[in-house]
Amino acid sequence: MHDSEEFISLGKAFFFWFKILQEWTAAWSGAPLGNFDNSHNSAIHIPVGKKYLTASPALMRTIFIEKQPLSRGQLSQALRYASNGENLPVEHRMLLSAADAQLGGDLRRAVIDAATAAEVALASYVAGNLEEKGLGREFIDEMIKDVNGMVNLHALCTRLGGKPVISKGKLTQELANVRNLAAHGGQTPTPHEATVAREHAATIVRALRPLPQL
Repeated sequence: MHDSEEFISLGKAFFFWFKILQEWTAAWSGAPLGNFDNSHNSAIHIPVGKKYLTASPALMRTIFIEKQPLSRGQLSQALRYASNGENLPVEHRMLLSAADAQLGGDLRRAVIDAATAAEVALASYVAGNLEEKGLGREFIDEMIKDVNGMVNLHALCTRLGGKPVISKGKLTQELANVRNLAAHGGQTPTPHEATVAREHAATIVRALRPLPQL
């Protein structure tokens, strides 16, 4: 059966379904994603007394849902998102990627991904605000392209009434500059710098583009 067309199609479909589910649950719970590998059986484990609801695809990671941290509503919604093919928003996916990178010791990628998450959140807020004011999407996209860098996006966001929480000074010194040195200067940030950069990015994303709280 393992080489039948139906089984292969099921495996591919489950792979994408499970990935969406895992990202939503990780974003709500703060649990690390970990790396894809084929060294362990993968599954969803939901303990109910001494029994588990279990599903095991190949080449996937494992989600353990225990006493914490997901609510029933969050788990149910994550399952619905996965079944509808609704991916976690990009800015939240980049936060997960940054956390994963730091856990794996890749501090350069951690700060680069964190900064990308903040930029996407700032740009999305600006775009949404301008759309509400009646401007066309094509015009908005061109305008955002002309905004030079994260710091200017931050300034535009606050001018439009957004509250990214992190000050322009902290954004510049502890996120934008650290990212630029990592991305363009080839410098590896310290663990402390990477942690602070990730925390600032997470604060901005959660302030401007919060996930639904269920």
